[in-house]
Amino acid sequence: MLQAFDPSNKTHVEWLKKLVDAKIEDKVTILVENPMNKTVPAFDMIQIMFGLSMKYTHAIFNKTAVLLD
Repeated sequence: MLQAFDPSNKTHVEWLKKLVDAKIEDKVTILVENPMNKTVPAFDMIQIMFGLSMKYTHAIFNKTAVLLD
């Protein structure tokens, strides 16, 4: 999933924001219903969220990320 996530793709960034903002009990559902159409094991949720957040942060620093209002 990390390789498929594109921080310059608005749909991907909106999905990441939804995932980060969601209540813990909703995060697994949002993770599974991802716009990259990648299958992810629920038990890897925290590690995946960390990796996605770091990739997005790196893109922000390099001015290649979509920034939401």
